Amino acid sequence: MDAEERAGLLERLSAAVESNWEDIGADRKLFFRGLRCLQQGEIVDASRVFRRAARCCPAPFSTMAKMAHGRCEVVRGRQGAAVRTFRAVAVSDIPTGLKKMAWMELADVARERGDNALLQQARDAISKCEKRSKKS
Repeated sequence: MDAEERAGLLERLSAAVESNWEDIGADRKLFFRGLRCLQQGEIVDASRVFRRAARCCPAPFSTMAKMAHGRCEVVRGRQGAAVRTFRAVAVSDIPTGLKKMAWMELADVARERGDNALLQQARDAISKCEKRSKKS
């Protein structure tokens, strides 16, 4: 997904959330506040809100908040923090599809850092996730 598609997705999601704001629980509102910060380019604030949402929200919002927080850390140039965040998601007890997404994020960061060991670990994990998905 390129930057234009991501921006369009955020705009559509924002409009849908705004139209149903009163029906959304307080914990989930926190996650959506993080998206709003992200949409407005407030990366530091978005990262802070997503970190909090990851602690407060039920699944799957907690996992989505962790992933969003990790992506914010990448944008901020804090690759070590992003690796820790994505790795925590990747090894947690979540559906295979979400694990694969976390490993894909780790692979991207590993490529950016030139970390061949992490890149190979991520590729191996992605392959395992794909095999698991095919069995299901």
